[in-house]
Amino acid sequence: MNNLEALEFLKAKKEKQNNLKEIINIIYELDLMKPTRARRHVDARSIFSKIMFDEGHGYTDIGKILNKNHATIIHNVRSANWLVENVGDFQKKYLEILKVYNSDIKILDMKNEIELKNSIISLNSQINLLHLENMRLKKQNQLLKNNESKFGLLHNLVNERTKEKDIPVVLRKLNTIYNGL
Repeated sequence: MNNLEALEFLKAKKEKQNNLKEIINIIYELDLMKPTRARRHVDARSIFSKIMFDEGHGYTDIGKILNKNHATIIHNVRSANWLVENVGDFQKKYLEILKVYNSDIKILDMKNEIELKNSIISLNSQINLLHLENMRLKKQNQLLKNNESKFGLLHNLVNERTKEKDIPVVLRKLNTIYNGL
């Protein structure tokens, strides 16, 4: 690996770390780097530590990212492993963060709460339009079903007895019959 490749690798690694931080900040609605012992912050840092450790980062490296001692990171990873196994709410948050982190969801393109709210409003509008379109199509489908039951026998008769080559002749004769009615 030459210097350029090494630099690109480190850049990608740093970007993934920042992406995970941002995902956790958004989902937990906090600042991961805030130096506090509040439970939500500790849980968020534990999830960050667990995911980074599971990806092969060392305790010291994770500690440098979070400005914590490596012993704190060891404790965070062990705690996170236990909490994932035994606490449903923690497990739910962990899996949600992991899903977003491992997916192609571009939640990180939206950097602030206002942009996220605007996206939600836009998506709700799209959902409402789709709901209206769905209702229209259901009504149209019901009308077609009603017509099918009304003309079902006629349709089945024509469908069963008309060969492909005879369609123009049958069409002309039906037109003649209807003109005479």
